[in-house]
Amino acid sequence: MKLAWSKNNKPEGQHPSREISRNVGQLLGRLDEIMPFIYIAQYGASDRELRERRTNEAAGLFAIGAQTGGDHPGVAPRVGLVLPINLCRDEKVRSTLLEIPALIDGTKNTTMSDRRRAVQAKLDDAFGGELMLEDREGLDGFFALKPGSGLFKRLHESFDYVISVLDNPTGVVHVTETSNFHWRSFGELMEWYHGLRGSDRFGGWSALTPFYVCGDTGVLHSYSTERWAR
Repeated sequence: MKLAWSKNNKPEGQHPSREISRNVGQLLGRLDEIMPFIYIAQYGASDRELRERRTNEAAGLFAIGAQTGGDHPGVAPRVGLVLPINLCRDEKVRSTLLEIPALIDGTKNTTMSDRRRAVQAKLDDAFGGELMLEDREGLDGFFALKPGSGLFKRLHESFDYVISVLDNPTGVVHVTETSNFHWRSFGELMEWYHGLRGSDRFGGWSALTPFYVCGDTGVLHSYSTERWAR
């Protein structure tokens, strides 16, 4: 079985052009209006999580895929909360984080160490050391970060997250509703998230990871089994 996918910024026509009101599930349209954003999400997504459109309890848990490279390129989905940087209420933090995409694009001829230091400096300026690059993470348009203990208090003070959109598989995702980021700590967010979703089959809680997303997103078009969606 072959897994079909396409980039968020270049739909391949598997879906008809139609507007979809949703507050949960996979975002199928282009993410121009939303990027760049901080994405607090778990790795992997079930078939149900990709298909959902409306919920009364878990509004804002959107699935977004990260493009994968190598010999068999595809899409690795995540599920979580989308915090658009352009909605940040702290002007200094907002302007600093918005400089990162140009910094990544403009430093590809430098060493990875130089690029990492430059991006980390911007993260430090914005969050005072409360958000760090993962040690082995590359710098593309969709990279993982490591939260400090005070990150969620800062997000609570200044950030909103998306809870409703008007999606279009061959168009752009338009944000229709947002909410203040409610959670003051990682523990509070984990309790809410897993209070809705429960534990995994081994009785544990899947981790939530912050990502910085400014590109390299993709859409899964085959939902035949949950195995292919993870």
